[in-house]
Amino acid sequence: MFHNEKEFERLLQGLDIDASPRPGHRDELRRRILEEFDRTQAQKPAALSATALRKRKVIRLAPRIAGAAAAAVAIGLAAWLFFSPSQSFSDVLREIQKVHAVAYDLTVQFEDGSPDTMHTELTMDPLRVRCTLSAGRTAIYDYAQGKCLILGEKRKTASLLPCGRSTASDRNNPIERLRSFHETEAAFVGRGELDGRKVCVFRVSRPSETITVWVDPGTNLPVRIETINHLKTEQGDIKTFRAVTARFSWNPHLPDSLFSIELPPGYQWDKDVQPPPNEEDLLEAIRLPAEASDGVLPQMVDEDTLAGSVMKEQRKKGTVVTLKPEGTIVSESSDEAAKAAYRKAIQGVRFIEQQVQAGNDWHYVGGGVKLGDKDAIVCWWRPKGSATYRAVYGNLDIRDLKPGEIPASAATSTRPDK
Repeated sequence: MFHNEKEFERLLQGLDIDASPRPGHRDELRRRILEEFDRTQAQKPAALSATALRKRKVIRLAPRIAGAAAAAVAIGLAAWLFFSPSQSFSDVLREIQKVHAVAYDLTVQFEDGSPDTMHTELTMDPLRVRCTLSAGRTAIYDYAQGKCLILGEKRKTASLLPCGRSTASDRNNPIERLRSFHETEAAFVGRGELDGRKVCVFRVSRPSETITVWVDPGTNLPVRIETINHLKTEQGDIKTFRAVTARFSWNPHLPDSLFSIELPPGYQWDKDVQPPPNEEDLLEAIRLPAEASDGVLPQMVDEDTLAGSVMKEQRKKGTVVTLKPEGTIVSESSDEAAKAAYRKAIQGVRFIEQQVQAGNDWHYVGGGVKLGDKDAIVCWWRPKGSATYRAVYGNLDIRDLKPGEIPASAATSTRPDK
């Protein structure tokens, strides 16, 4: 097969073998190679006569070549066994595409704060979410209907609030979160065990966050996801936010009754629930993020903007804040005024959603306007049946305007709220 040994050596050098062993496998590889060498050495023939030697001269290299080839096979086998990851993140992404429902526990912890755990059930089509909170409350989101039912377990009370039809956040949805990754982002870390279960570990590293995913190699589905975010404060300090998603149940049967937003038996509507949102709530939703950004109005007025503003202000004060899904702030050290302002601002977002859903020609153009500018129009809408528009200015005055009084530049602007 080979005319000389040099030809065989060139062949060996051309083999695509990763010779950089992973930790813990070097001794095993050495042992296998030595065993193979001993085996081939034991196959050497006994002493032969001169005639026999001459007859076998032309094939005297065969045993050496065969032994070397066997050693090469052993090396290649060891490399395949120990050095090549059999698991690919593309396998995980392929399985995630098949998921239509999931149940899991989510534990969230801010730096220097105690962890808080909620149990969640989620369906993808339609998108519905049920969160059971540790504080004895349950929040049920039906994004197709744009409504959220809040249940108080202790008092057996319920309140129905708007939640918007397109405000489902990918960061709170582990299915969409995983689907957003590209397979090249996830680096294979290695194999191991988690709670007695064999797993493959992948890691996605981004500038401000690290996501580690433990995957069951049998199902190619996650058994644990840990996200660590590093947030920079105004003072230049780094605060750490950690979220662990675990105890997954993939594609469970989740009855529709779990996601019903009808009043459950034994419950009554909460009489203390906030009244319908109004214009004063809208002004608070505009003012709160502006004051958190040196008096500059935000590009958009939505829940994410408000949450970011509250977090920004509280970090300035060195306060740890947890924002609950039902729109409340949980923090022992934050003042009641901050909590009330946030709740009122959230109602302002509900006011905007009502105008959009009612087709009241809602427009917001306040991005970059300075708070207090009495000449700049921030937003406007036309109440149903009204001949005039209601317009908010940079100084938070509200005026009635005729259709022709809206500046042309504003009238042709986009609607960033949608």
